[in-house]
Amino acid sequence: MPRSVIILLVLFQVCTGHFLRVNSTSETGLSYSNAPVFLSGANLAWIDYGNDFGNHQSQDKARALQAYIKNVSEAGGNSIRVWLFVEGQSVPQFDGSGMVVNTDADQSMLHDLKKFLAFAASQNVFVILSLWNGALMRQQTMKDLITNTHKLQSFFDNALTPLVKGLRLEPALAAWEVMNEPEGSVDPTIIDRNPCFDTKSVLQHAGAGWSGGNQKMSDLLRFFNLHANAIKEADPKALVTVGAWSQYSSTDAKVTAGKTFFNYFKDECLVSAGGKPNGVLDFYQIHTYAHPTAYDNGSPFGNGVVDVSSYKLDKPMVIGEFSAGSTTRSIQSLYAVALNKKFSGVWDWSLLGGDGNDNESVAVEGMVSLRANAFVQVNINNGTGTNKDGGRKKKETNDQWELGVKIQY
Repeated sequence: MPRSVIILLVLFQVCTGHFLRVNSTSETGLSYSNAPVFLSGANLAWIDYGNDFGNHQSQDKARALQAYIKNVSEAGGNSIRVWLFVEGQSVPQFDGSGMVVNTDADQSMLHDLKKFLAFAASQNVFVILSLWNGALMRQQTMKDLITNTHKLQSFFDNALTPLVKGLRLEPALAAWEVMNEPEGSVDPTIIDRNPCFDTKSVLQHAGAGWSGGNQKMSDLLRFFNLHANAIKEADPKALVTVGAWSQYSSTDAKVTAGKTFFNYFKDECLVSAGGKPNGVLDFYQIHTYAHPTAYDNGSPFGNGVVDVSSYKLDKPMVIGEFSAGSTTRSIQSLYAVALNKKFSGVWDWSLLGGDGNDNESVAVEGMVSLRANAFVQVNINNGTGTNKDGGRKKKETNDQWELGVKIQY
């Protein structure tokens, strides 16, 4: 196909808005091609922890990742959450002084992700890329990115910005998540006049700080603000989120009597920490697990939350992690609750399985239960939004898709 035709296809895709976006007029808070979208899917979240992309990804790994995408699609799901740099143990590439010099030593990450996202588009599955893991924080090079803005800028210049620019035309890329569960690595004992930076009053006895990372909330919020700003400078339409560990850090509403809550991820807190007005989140993300067999009051699945409006937020919220796990509630009922309570999406933990929570077979049951809902049916292939063929999705097996043009893999 002539290059001029390829360019026209790309321009058509960009100009017609064929990307997931926040939409205040949508019943779900999100839309694609002007059709409401509920993100029904699951977490992968990795095959090889911190080693799934880059460093000349093997063909076997690429096929295994694609197989998970295909299985989500065949179950009627439309989204998958995948982790990228994780703790920085393998990627990005650091030099001896802790500066980031590239995405990976072999400089193949962008190519690997383009293939992955192109295949996801062919299967009508959105991908949420989670950059960092705050639930564990064991690498000093990663910790230094949080506290040293000079080193962080090297990550933006040599890894993040090239990735965002290189992937900005991929319609399957739903959002960039800056960090998974930063509360795991926060110091929960900090007292500060600024409530955005004070953790003692909200998090000290709520379970935060389990990784021992001991990061100041002010540093973490600056990290998020600068990430979001860098992403949006490289791709103004990009959506950004953070995977919050629970309701305690996600709302200013008093959803449970006798408990303290604070939304650390609201605009004023992020801007106060990093100074970038554009460095804010586009939608919120909350994680919730049963303790031990029932969801807490104030959880999306617990008492006290009539629907998402109970949290009194100004942006959509996705349930980013949960598990039927040790509860007596069916996975189908939990997916239904997320939809009926007007959250913007729900992702079971996890397809990989093996950690005592759910696994792929359980997640499939949840996704199947919603597959007939119009908000779940999307057509990323041609950008027409909701499927018109009774929910059937176009399947491609060994083909890859790039810039709107089918190429052989």
